[in-house]
Amino acid sequence: MKKTVLISCIIAVGLLGGCSLAESEKIDQVNQGTNQTKQVDKQEKVADDLNKPVVVDGIELTVKQEETTDMKKGDLTNRLYSFSISGKNISTTKKGLGAIDFLVKTTNGKKIKVDDSLETFGNEIEKDKTITGRAYFSVGANEKVSEIEYKPADDVLMVWKIK
Repeated sequence: MKKTVLISCIIAVGLLGGCSLAESEKIDQVNQGTNQTKQVDKQEKVADDLNKPVVVDGIELTVKQEETTDMKKGDLTNRLYSFSISGKNISTTKKGLGAIDFLVKTTNGKKIKVDDSLETFGNEIEKDKTITGRAYFSVGANEKVSEIEYKPADDVLMVWKIK
């Protein structure tokens, strides 16, 4: 009797485990009026549209490119790219977000960190709370930015293409 119950349990666990969704198949899209929130898994890291919210690692991120201006430092002229970044914590635990988590990539492949000589933002976000701030990147006058990356640690979690 015990062997029959044990074998039945093992078969049931095997069948139920085989019917579950794979991690790469879990993509959640929610339409809210004109806003669309997209759950991104680890295989899909690129977004073509800057102004739409994207969920990454429990944070609903919205990145908007602002006006690009010229900035002079002595004889050197650089282009100053600015981005408005908003992050809402939709997870059950505190999350951190700041300007330092972002970097830009130029068309020639050069990665540039945030310009910390200008105003930056960063803080922990409580559950269901939002943080908003700006990230500034100083790029050579003859270089053009092709994408902005969200890289809070060692791995790039999201990339937005800049048109």
